[in-house]
Amino acid sequence: MKKMLIFFISVIPVATIGQSKSDSWKISLDSKVIVNLASEKKSDSAIIYLNKLQLSQANSLIIEFTEAQQSKDWNRIFTLYNGQKELIHFDFPQSSGIYELPVQKLAPRVHDERNLFLYTYSLPNDKNLAATVRVRRILICRIIYKD
Repeated sequence: MKKMLIFFISVIPVATIGQSKSDSWKISLDSKVIVNLASEKKSDSAIIYLNKLQLSQANSLIIEFTEAQQSKDWNRIFTLYNGQKELIHFDFPQSSGIYELPVQKLAPRVHDERNLFLYTYSLPNDKNLAATVRVRRILICRIIYKD
């Protein structure tokens, strides 16, 4: 009995170490980091407050997304929604896990909407598989415009 107890106690830390990796993201305005979170934290509490001065001085909103388990056959997609949960179409050009959006495109929408939601989801490259997969979007943060 003691041997089994010792065995289970020694296996538990090994099992939890393997599960400790999770998705994480860092959001920056140019080189200034605004949000740095991991997916196990409550991302719906992550709020970015932007004002007119920040939007006029910054060139780009940069999202660095690190996946715990990278899958080559899947695409990461970022979307913006307004306060009424309506999709706002933007292209987030990607370069090796870094997604960049010019602030010149973002600023008018942030100013008009005042409350935006940044989500991410992943889709398989295979169109047949994509048609069968249920997509779950993950809230990354809220972007709120302050005068």
